[in-house]
Amino acid sequence: MICNKIFSMANPDFHIERGIGGLVAGIDEVGYGALAGPVVAAAVVFHSYDISESLANSINDSKVLSASNRVRAYGMISSSSSCSYAVGIAEVDEINCINVLQATFLAMKRAYKSLSSDVGHLIIDGNKKSDIFDLPHSTVVCADKKSTSVAAASIIAKVTRDKMMADLGELYPQFNWKKNKGYGTKEHMGAILTHGPTELHRRYYKPFINFSENIIM
Repeated sequence: MICNKIFSMANPDFHIERGIGGLVAGIDEVGYGALAGPVVAAAVVFHSYDISESLANSINDSKVLSASNRVRAYGMISSSSSCSYAVGIAEVDEINCINVLQATFLAMKRAYKSLSSDVGHLIIDGNKKSDIFDLPHSTVVCADKKSTSVAAASIIAKVTRDKMMADLGELYPQFNWKKNKGYGTKEHMGAILTHGPTELHRRYYKPFINFSENIIM
């Protein structure tokens, strides 16, 4: 991915937030491309950009961090007095009803609406805009590698969803969601072919169109 090639050596910073001014929330999502489970979005707002070096060094795009470093960063972000965060979730039935893109926007809105701070602007990772947002917002490609707020949101969303999928995986151990997080790995696809989809699979997705209406409950 081009983002990884360009930004892999640098940590994100607050230059986008400073350029906007005021209280700015960074927003990112996890689970958009999964075959099962919810979409989880997080919103993070830093009340001060003068954060400790250890916190700054721990924050990066969640995809470039190891699982242990993500969990460590999650703990630092969630316990820091420099920022606040909130999580929004769009469940599978909502994804099936309104499609994954619109469900992702809904999860993002739920996240920033749950913040305790009066945010004036949103930085959203990606290039998709939506009129569902009732605040001024900027969409920024690779924002999770450029903006500390968005990178922090990516960590909060990722750790939250990973835990959710591990818990859901206990209900359906044959799909090994603790490992694949509901994404379309070879192992997951094989389990779907063997056992059929569950109520937590996104039934309108292409891999499921040849299945009957019967699902694993």
